[in-house]
Amino acid sequence: MLSLYLLIGYAHIIGTICTYLIILLLVSLVFVSLTCICWKYEYLARRERSIFHTNSTHPNESGNNPPQVETHHSIEQFCCFNYEFRDGRCVECENGFFTNIPDEPCRPCPHNTFGRKCFSICQCNINERCDHVNGECLKVLPSTETGTTNDNFERIDDSKIPLPSIIVTSTVLILLVFVSVIWVLLEI
Repeated sequence: MLSLYLLIGYAHIIGTICTYLIILLLVSLVFVSLTCICWKYEYLARRERSIFHTNSTHPNESGNNPPQVETHHSIEQFCCFNYEFRDGRCVECENGFFTNIPDEPCRPCPHNTFGRKCFSICQCNINERCDHVNGECLKVLPSTETGTTNDNFERIDDSKIPLPSIIVTSTVLILLVFVSVIWVLLEI
């Protein structure tokens, strides 16, 4: 009889945990969707800027020159991650090129990556170079190799990883922790 009460108690705990996991998953999906609006509409947002100028060259009725403040307010649009401003609009980077900072021009994929948004990883040997557009492994001739024993390869700056990747990864890790806790509770 006692084990039945424990089982019912665990069922309540598991139900509560599952409810919170579903809420967490839905909130994560909303954040990812809001971030992806940028990619769908090809611009990230409007950036508002206010500039204040102080000018004291205008005398008032008493002859004094009190400081006068002028405010200039501007709104500008800027391109999203993986888009560049070209011909008056945001254009997606071509295959083999990417940006990871808004308003940055497209540049070739980092070392060992290729394709659309540089999401594909090359499978080339050490004596081959990966084509950043199609991932084809190209032989590097010894006469054209340059470098030292301390070669540096271009890497993606970790601080520029897109927010959706961080949110999805965090959600998956949290789900794994909760599933592990539930598993342990059921084993008791």
